Amino acid sequence: MPKQKKRRPVDYSTSEMVKLCGMKASSSFENKRDKVFERYEIDPTLFKMDPRVEGGENFYPVVCAELLAILIKNWDKNPPSRKNANRDNVTVTQICDFYRALLKDVDDLPKELRGLVYKCCQSHFTTKCLVIWAERVVNGLALFTETYMNQVIQKVL
Repeated sequence: MPKQKKRRPVDYSTSEMVKLCGMKASSSFENKRDKVFERYEIDPTLFKMDPRVEGGENFYPVVCAELLAILIKNWDKNPPSRKNANRDNVTVTQICDFYRALLKDVDDLPKELRGLVYKCCQSHFTTKCLVIWAERVVNGLALFTETYMNQVIQKVL
């Protein structure tokens, strides 16, 4: 089947999305994209030129392409996405690293899109607060543990 043109010139093709995600191979992009679609329950046929054609061309509407690219680009930083991931072994630091990467990429979006995210997505502000407070809790717990252990050692000696 010959390649079809994008529906609109402003929409992203798969090769443009690969570049936007900072990847070299379209197979890596497609693999991560499929995992993101599965994890966030996104219907993959929404991005098909012709949903009736199995394996047909994809397009990515400009209204969501850059946000989708952020999720795909940072998929490997998402603690549950790692091989042999065990929910019981996920640390606050891992979650903060993932959120920090997402926040950085949102902050690097074009001004207009970034403004929409800031206005429409209260979760962006909440996530920033979560990262700040989680780091403080982790540091506080580490300091408490260290102080407590030093006191125990002093009593033993």
